Amino acid sequence: MFGTQETTVDGVSYRSVWKRRIEPEVRDDVIKLWKANGLLPPGVSVADRLSELCVVAYEGQTLIGVSTVVLDMMRCVGVRAGFFRCSVSPTHRKRNVATELTVRSKVVLEAWSLINPDEAVMGLGVVVESPQLSSKSREPVWPRSGLTLVGYREEKQIRIAWFEHSTVEVAVRGRGRGVAPNTASGGEFEAETVLDFDTLN
Repeated sequence: MFGTQETTVDGVSYRSVWKRRIEPEVRDDVIKLWKANGLLPPGVSVADRLSELCVVAYEGQTLIGVSTVVLDMMRCVGVRAGFFRCSVSPTHRKRNVATELTVRSKVVLEAWSLINPDEAVMGLGVVVESPQLSSKSREPVWPRSGLTLVGYREEKQIRIAWFEHSTVEVAVRGRGRGVAPNTASGGEFEAETVLDFDTLN
């Protein structure tokens, strides 16, 4: 097992489902949330997205938020990371649910990474697309989540929350890595809209 399976904050239960068998009722709740709010882009496989589930958030019996993680290279820092998305029900936004989903997802992924060293995952990464976060974009570090600015792609901030056991390659002079990729080619995660990050820190 990795990470605490369930944590309750302000009446909301955050449950880890990363790399676990998803209960049928949870699966149905997640699909309902995605479809009711138009959160799955055209052409995205529901089955594929379900396989990326990391943390689900319940208030009572109602699913109000969900996070997914995709493992891929973050080329601007030369490490493999878990790229994070979150979706929160419109009726439950601005209640720090997105922030808690981020924090819980980092805890879960870090614990999993530690016992799966061959995966070489060094942090939780995001490509910030939410316009609600413009007021926070001048802060290089968001202290609650640990998300730290490390570059830009097409004017969108790239941030990573490093794990305690993280290591990075030492660049060879004259062969340093670029600060920020311009495209998603070569293994760079193609981000979608990051929702409800207006209170993320």
